[in-house]
Amino acid sequence: VSQSNEITTNAQLGPYTFHEALTPQMNVKSMGRWVLNNLSDSWFLMVADYAWGNQCLKIYLDFAKKYNIKVKGIIKFPLGSNSFTRYFPEIVRSKAETLILTCWGTDQVAFIEQSMKYGLKRKLSIVHSISDISIAKNMDANAAAGMYWGTNFYWGISQNIESAKRFTDNFKRAFHVLPSGYTGYAYSGVKELLLAAERSGEYPINPEKITADLEGRTYNHYKGKQWWRPCDHQSFQDLYIMKFKGPEERKNSDDIAEFVNSVPWDMEIERTCQELDNASHIWGHIQKK
Repeated sequence: VSQSNEITTNAQLGPYTFHEALTPQMNVKSMGRWVLNNLSDSWFLMVADYAWGNQCLKIYLDFAKKYNIKVKGIIKFPLGSNSFTRYFPEIVRSKAETLILTCWGTDQVAFIEQSMKYGLKRKLSIVHSISDISIAKNMDANAAAGMYWGTNFYWGISQNIESAKRFTDNFKRAFHVLPSGYTGYAYSGVKELLLAAERSGEYPINPEKITADLEGRTYNHYKGKQWWRPCDHQSFQDLYIMKFKGPEERKNSDDIAEFVNSVPWDMEIERTCQELDNASHIWGHIQKK
């Protein structure tokens, strides 16, 4: 359930490996589409300087080149940074219309707090490539208000998606808290394995039967329809765009964001089976009988 571009390549993918989470490729291309269509074609890119951040940067730059997007600047900052203020003058001088930030955890929290003191969100739109409720609960609501972020799941989409409402209600009833995005990943992936095992009717579990059952399967456990692509066992899925609410808009501590839009998946958001060296597995890794 981690974001990884490597897991689904032929060199790393085993016949029994399935990747429930979005890949960085899928996340960035979906977010790039939304920003281009809804905010601007004038971007400043800021990423945490480690493998995941640099992967996302490359994908954003490839996307920008393809669609003639003006990248006004790039900043890489050390993982675990506690000082972002020094970067803000360069961002403002660039006259970019949108800042896209790619980082996670405490880096997001620190950036948001410091950008508030600098008044950065009055200068340009700010977009977080990905975030989650578990991080957002640690953010200053005033500082985060009005910023956009992408996610695989936020409980607020249950107003629009029946399976999301069912999952959210059942989870809260069982655990007395609302589910996070990674909770959704874990639930969905494990449920797929469990249901495939039940359908097989065999114990001990026959891994080839599980794989054959899942390859090419469409499912909907917690947020809308998903699909396992046979060649790379990647789950294709929508990305959801959220906007942080200010403190006066929040009904309770969990009500951190409003649903803005979904970015529907298609085959173009991920690398092709050929690019992943999975061309010999177009119809799957296991011969169905």
